[in-house]
Amino acid sequence: MAENVSVKWQALKDCYANQFVRFCLVGSVGTVAHYSVLVMIVHFQGKPILGSTVGFVSGALVNYALNYRYTFQSASRHHGTLAKFFTIACAGLMLNTLIMGLLIEFLDIHYLVSQICATAVVVLWNYTMNLLWTFRPR
Repeated sequence: MAENVSVKWQALKDCYANQFVRFCLVGSVGTVAHYSVLVMIVHFQGKPILGSTVGFVSGALVNYALNYRYTFQSASRHHGTLAKFFTIACAGLMLNTLIMGLLIEFLDIHYLVSQICATAVVVLWNYTMNLLWTFRPR
């Protein structure tokens, strides 16, 4: 019996590990969109927090479509799923902006290094919350 539970637990861990890898691969497409907008806004306007915010929203739009289809393979209606996804994304945006502000304004860390740190934290937040709430299997 204990061996059977161990096998099922390993299978569950493998499933979530594979899903997290897909989440990160899909997220890399959104991250390219995010960072591209960030760098352009900083280059032309010199405003890294604005660039990070606008870039975050751009990346979130890309990420929703790809996560819905590929990462979580959702069959839920877009109306409810999209609202949940963007609720999580808004919280992630606040977290991202807080981290960017602290690192840039108070610790004087370069905006790209700050964004990498913020991205690492927000990826964990987004995956966990989207798994548990947005795309939770019924």
